[in-house]
Amino acid sequence: MTGVLKAISDRMVMDIPKNMRAWALNGPGELELVTKPVNLPSESEVLVEINAVAICATDLEIIHHGPPAM
Repeated sequence: MTGVLKAISDRMVMDIPKNMRAWALNGPGELELVTKPVNLPSESEVLVEINAVAICATDLEIIHHGPPAM
C-alpha cells in the first residue's frame, strides 16, 4: 500500500489520507492553517469528508475577539 488507508463498504472504496489540513484558532486573531492526523473511525463512527464550509458574523467576532466568555 502507498501510505493511504482504504475504507471499504458495500457501495464504495475510498482513500483515507493520513493527514488533513485544518484551521486552528489559537487565540483571538491567531488563526493558523495546520496539518493534523486523520483519526480512523471506530466501528460505531463514520468519517465525513468536508468539501465546503460557511461562517457567520459570530464566527468572525470569535476569531478576532475570542469567545464571548473571554
